[in-house]
This record gives sequence, C-alpha cells and structure tokens, in this order.
Amino acid sequence: MVEVTSGQNLRPFQALQLDFAAHIRHPERNPIPDGIEERRMRIYTRLFYGNIESFCANSFKRAKDILGDEAWHKLIRDFVHRHTSSSPYFCEIQDEFLEFLANELESAEFPPYLLEVCHYDWHQLHLLLAVADVRDRVLDKVADDSPVTISPLAFNLVYGWPVHKINVEFQPTQQPDTPTHLLVYRDGEHEIHHSEVNSRTALLVGQFEHPLTVREGIEHFASHFSSSKITDEQSSRLRSEARETINELALLHVLVAPAVEQIRDPTDHVLLVVEFSSLKRVHAPEMLKQSLFCVVRQMLV
Repeated sequence: MVEVTSGQNLRPFQALQLDFAAHIRHPERNPIPDGIEERRMRIYTRLFYGNIESFCANSFKRAKDILGDEAWHKLIRDFVHRHTSSSPYFCEIQDEFLEFLANELESAEFPPYLLEVCHYDWHQLHLLLAVADVRDRVLDKVADDSPVTISPLAFNLVYGWPVHKINVEFQPTQQPDTPTHLLVYRDGEHEIHHSEVNSRTALLVGQFEHPLTVREGIEHFASHFSSSKITDEQSSRLRSEARETINELALLHVLVAPAVEQIRDPTDHVLLVVEFSSLKRVHAPEMLKQSLFCVVRQMLV
C-alpha cells in the first residue's frame, strides 16, 4: 500500500488526518504529525493495532501458534499497513485478512499452506456464529423423488494441503499429490464437525448446491463418468452407492430439504467449493454478516 501524506491540494485538517492515519498504520515508517502529543499517539496506535491483532488472533488461533509471536506480529503489521479494507464492519476483519493473504501477501517466509489453514478455520468460525436453523428441514427418510440441497450449515471444501491436520507439531514441507476434500458442518446440537471424504463423495455433494431430487442428483453425478469406460453393472453399483451416501449425509444434516423460499439467485449462495490452485480472490458474500455481532451492528446503523 502507498501511504498518502499531506499535499498542497489538501486542507490542513485533511492532511493532518492522513498523516495521523499513516502513523497509526505503521508508526515505524511514518512520523508523528506535528502538533500531536507523542503520548496520545502511542495510545491511539496501541489500541488500533491491539484490537485488530486480537480479533485476528482469536479467529485464526492455529495460524498464530504455527507462525510464532514474531512472525505473527510481522504478518499483522503488514496487514494493517498495506491492506485497504472494503468493509466498514469490524466483524468482517476476518474476511479482509483472508483477502490480504490471498492477494497481497508476497513474503516467502510464511508457510505455503497459511492461506488454506486460515480459510478452513474461517469456515468453522462462520458455522459457529451462523444464525441459520435447519431443524425443520431435516430429512428422516430420503426417497428418489425427495428434493434435497446442501445445508446452509455445511461446506464442501477442497484444499491442496491437509488443513485439518496441520498444527504446531505437524507442519508438512511438501504438498501432497492428491487434494484434501472436507465436509464441514454444524449439527442440531450446535457442534461443529468435519469429515474427510474422497473426491467422488465431494462430487456427489456438489450436485446439490441447488435443490434437486435425489434421482436428478444421482443422474447428474453419474454423467461425470464415461459410459464407455464402465460396465452396466458398475454403473448400477455407482448409483446404488450414491443413494446410500445421500441417505448418510441426510442423517448428518449435511443434506436437508430445501427451504420453502429457496428459489434465489445462485450468486447469493454460500461458497461451497474452493479450488485454491486458481484462487485469486476470496469471495464469500454476506457470510459473516449472518453472525450475531453483525446482525446487531446492522440494526444499529
């Protein structure tokens, strides 16, 4: 980020505001503005940085533990100094931090899996805070003509690194040859769970990003496998196994009945599958605005 400082076209109070903000964002690079007491600037600087660092540390605890204090604070200082936030909401700092990691972090000194670990933990945080309730959409029995869809409290994710296993003790140095597919979801008891699944199960779940009957979803799923490469018996077994998996996912509340009003713009749906090999921008519209903190904030503004 290029710091904007005072210039001849700015009014004095505007120039002071810019210099004031520049010092708070990076006090080691930008001097204290003239006429402001050093003690007061230290208070502003400490509060500003401390609040953002604390919020990120609470949201991305594993990242802080993996990096250690020195590297973590270097990362947060870089984030505070360089990133221009697009949201005024304090409760969306997590979104902005992911945006920074995905598009602006240039240093090779940080682990290559840092973005993926933070993105995975962000989803768990979202599930913890989400206000959605699907208890009235749980399916006790799933028939071929039953319409189903992925729960708003479930995510079908794929990563290049085994993000659910990485911690202080386990920090891989080489990316695995095969991606890691994870289903992350919240149950009726408000508990967060994750299940590592194979690519075939992830593909099946992906068919229900929007409401389909079980039969339609299975046929969409089966269409991904060339009929010239599998026998009729294998095709029949493929469909049978898919049907069993759908029933199991319904019992876990990963797949639920569609909401009555669930006919909406597809771009308004939560992010379901993220391919980090081609990630340019973390796009998760309105996700954390569903949290209680943001709901209250929006009611007040």
